[in-house]
Amino acid sequence: MKIYANEKFKELKQEIKLYNKENRDIYEADILIGNPKELFSSPEKFTNLKFVQLLSSGYDGLNLEILNKNKVVVANARGLYSDDIAEYCLAYILYEYNNVALYLEKQSNKEWFKDVKSRSLYNNKVLILGTGSIGQSISKRLHAFDVHVDGLNSNGRRVTGFSRTFSFETVKSELSSYDIVISSLPANKHTNGIIDKDFFLSMRSDAIFMNVGRGDVVNEGDLLSILDNHLSKVILDVFINEPLESDSLFYSHPKVILTPHSSASSSDSDANATKMVQENLDCFLNGEEIKNKISR
Repeated sequence: MKIYANEKFKELKQEIKLYNKENRDIYEADILIGNPKELFSSPEKFTNLKFVQLLSSGYDGLNLEILNKNKVVVANARGLYSDDIAEYCLAYILYEYNNVALYLEKQSNKEWFKDVKSRSLYNNKVLILGTGSIGQSISKRLHAFDVHVDGLNSNGRRVTGFSRTFSFETVKSELSSYDIVISSLPANKHTNGIIDKDFFLSMRSDAIFMNVGRGDVVNEGDLLSILDNHLSKVILDVFINEPLESDSLFYSHPKVILTPHSSASSSDSDANATKMVQENLDCFLNGEEIKNKISR
């Protein structure tokens, strides 16, 4: 049984082969751990493949039709990064609400500055786009601050942790009531570019927008076109093209805080990923039920 993984999983108890730029026999894999580009570009070449453990929650771009036809079991990493992303969201919301950037500027200028008021999260209204594990983790933390949290999903179904839930067909008339809108949406044919100019203009002019899901869901041109006169701040961790081009206007716009797709990175990320991979690998090899199996 040939198990291929990248170097971060070399401590697994099973013997593994590392895939890298020099190792081109990856197509011999029986089990594949990770998201190598070969799996997405040429899944038909993996003729021995039996199990894939992805390291992402999303699996957009993966040809499941070919893998299903070849009876390959595929699992994603749903929930693995949810707590890290939720803490990132809370950190940047509090950063903005408490004027941290301004105070740091005044400190660097050796100014004693008190002529500004912080903003409380208490009784704010937040809409989270995506009610999966990431959205639920964000909601859990916001509730500790007595925040009213609603959610959006594909059909408006009720989900624990959200006071109300909407579909995209019904949410636009409600957008003006929210202080913060956070997107944790996955990328797929239904969400591509769905957060557009009309969506942003339906939000309050003083609202905050945050994206920690996928960059593809936001029409970036539309966002830039309204940003000078609408919204108070946007916090972006993901973009359509990454790395973000150096000439992107997002870098210099005063209303933008951006990070390099790092919301899921913490000191525990690798250890948590290794634990998840080891548990699912053991289950697969022992013929037991694996976690986060992609059913379609």
